[in-house]
Amino acid sequence: MRLQFLHHSIVCIGAASLMLSLVSCDQSNEQNMKNVPRISSYVTNNTDHQIYVGWPLDMPTRWEKAVVINKTLQIDGVAIDPLKISSFLVVYPNGEVLDTEHPIFPLPEGVVYLEQSDEPVSAELDPSILTAEASLVKITFGPASSRPNEPGHYSTSLQNISDVKLRVNKFAAFSKSGNSYILNTVNRAYFSAEQFIAWYGVSEDGWIKPGQTVSDPNNYGGGDGYWVYYCETDTGTIFTVGAKIPAK
Repeated sequence: MRLQFLHHSIVCIGAASLMLSLVSCDQSNEQNMKNVPRISSYVTNNTDHQIYVGWPLDMPTRWEKAVVINKTLQIDGVAIDPLKISSFLVVYPNGEVLDTEHPIFPLPEGVVYLEQSDEPVSAELDPSILTAEASLVKITFGPASSRPNEPGHYSTSLQNISDVKLRVNKFAAFSKSGNSYILNTVNRAYFSAEQFIAWYGVSEDGWIKPGQTVSDPNNYGGGDGYWVYYCETDTGTIFTVGAKIPAK
């Protein structure tokens, strides 16, 4: 499904009375506390994601690119306290936004939100085709690294259990509509091989070696449906695999 979740924090900007100001600050601090595990998960999990922090911290008006050094988020060599971050962007290697809190516009150069296709795809899934090649790929789901306790958020892993290399040429989510399963993605089309490489941490050539597991640690979407992957092996075999979207 891959839906965008935009969460808005409350920043202390002053108020007509001291009481209102204190309430606003308390809400801001509470929101920042909620953001800490999300920010920390991207810092500690050794991913290739880019991280931008709203700057200045107390009232963000622009983005500053941060780097992770020794599992510490830094800007210009100065460590940043996650508790003080109210606005952030986490970006995939291909420039697409993965996660954001209290977004500031414009986005940094080269950073984009996942865009809808100009030509929406209409496609229907026959779930029976997904079992034929189950001996080639094992699909599993687990807790999302940034939102492990939130419904609709989960990690998705593909393990190559064959003895040949394989790669994903496109993939999508399908949701039940009546008696059918219809393509239902936020971009209204299939996701590309390039997006699979960026989101699942695959090597640039896209090939997944025998025994190798690749994962999207922060997938999302729910309901009665399937994640489906259209693949090929390095010997030329074309096949499709998929798995039911987690119920919770």
